[in-house]
Amino acid sequence: MSLHNALQATKVRSEESELHIYKGKVSKDWCIGGIPHGGYVVGIILTAAGDLQSSSPHPDPVHLTAHYLQSVEVSECEVRLKIIRKGKNFTNIDTDLIQKGKTKIAARLIYGVLPDLTQLSSLASPGNLTLTPTSPYGRRIPLSTHPSQAIPDEPHIKFLYQIKAEDPFFAEQNARRAKRQSANSGDLGPSEVPDCGVESGSWFELKDPNVLMEIAMIPLFADCIMNLPFLLPNEMNSGPMWFATVVLTVEFKSRIPTSISTPDAQHSPFSPRTVGIYASSRFMTEGRHDEYVEVWTAPSIIGSRSPVDPTWRDKQVCLAISTQMALTIPWENSPRKGRL
Repeated sequence: MSLHNALQATKVRSEESELHIYKGKVSKDWCIGGIPHGGYVVGIILTAAGDLQSSSPHPDPVHLTAHYLQSVEVSECEVRLKIIRKGKNFTNIDTDLIQKGKTKIAARLIYGVLPDLTQLSSLASPGNLTLTPTSPYGRRIPLSTHPSQAIPDEPHIKFLYQIKAEDPFFAEQNARRAKRQSANSGDLGPSEVPDCGVESGSWFELKDPNVLMEIAMIPLFADCIMNLPFLLPNEMNSGPMWFATVVLTVEFKSRIPTSISTPDAQHSPFSPRTVGIYASSRFMTEGRHDEYVEVWTAPSIIGSRSPVDPTWRDKQVCLAISTQMALTIPWENSPRKGRL
């Protein structure tokens, strides 16, 4: 099933006090080892909320916080949305994803109006409070390899319907950093701050050429990362692991560029089904670790070998940033049911 179809949610009814009920179905096609992908399931909530807000003054998701209370199953689900507040700039919505009478995910959403950052400029002017990569203070996409020149990774159980291409720069940087940290242990001066943790970067692409990027897909891509324990040396790992997301936040920075959400998407300067993912992680306590993620536009599909614009990194925009707290669980103990 395509990601677009797997994310669908249909309105059932609206009740008094701004309570709205939607129904959807968690697809088996978007699972990892039989366990529904956490970012994908949050996308079902976003689809329902997006439909609810589509004709309102606040049609765009600005922020979400999702708490994973129990393991989600491959079956029908109910999404209950309650509008808590309608303000001048934002609408606050509480949501629950329910299966068999039990709340599996509780999420709090903020809706407002997002800009299309590809249409904005960071030229210095009084009152301009937007930073884009063209500004000397703006962040540029951290990935160093153009997707057209990237080499797709070998197929992986986690990415059955996506093409993934790892940016080799980060693995090399992690190794150099660890070696330097080990050599300099105890020798840092008071003004020297150790550079620690691990980073990764990848291009991700939807395999189905007929599916265009949608805002409800962003949580899935934000959760398509190599978690901290996976990036550690083999001698520090105890075998196959499963990473259970406990809390996921997403702050949306830009609308999906208009040029890739129209019938003329094939002529867009941005790929209609590819994103860049940068991730970093710094802390881990008994397997519980943090993740920081950036989701970026991409200038082309993976491995196209098309000509590379030397200014391509200045033209990409960050679509969203995300954080999560995740647990590390031995694969044989991955919870198919019950509380995490």
